[in-house]
Amino acid sequence: MTNFLWAFGHGVALVDLLLVTPQPKCQGLKTTQRTHSLSGAVHEIGPYTEWVFELFESEDDYAALLAPVNLDSNLFVDLTIYTRNQRLSSTFVRYNARAILPEIGPDGGLDVFPRGLTILHKKLIAI
Repeated sequence: MTNFLWAFGHGVALVDLLLVTPQPKCQGLKTTQRTHSLSGAVHEIGPYTEWVFELFESEDDYAALLAPVNLDSNLFVDLTIYTRNQRLSSTFVRYNARAILPEIGPDGGLDVFPRGLTILHKKLIAI
């Protein structure tokens, strides 16, 4: 099984990426828009991916997830991520990305424990 990895900054080598703990759920690469031209070609615009974290034992565990990539103190950061691509769920690809800090409410909640939080990665560029 391939694991999700990440590191602060763009262009980080695969061997230098950090294991994401806990591992998120991810449906792979998505696009904000998909159009079809008259020639039959498909054009995908705005690639992004979402990492969903179901449940944390405490707010400290949530903070520990975000700290290694400086997302605990910023609304967004530029990262290198290793995540599923859009074609095959078992195929992973390294991307330069911008990670967006989850917004409590729309991107998950804090009932008793942080749950269902989604980290959005956009501006994806395969490397």
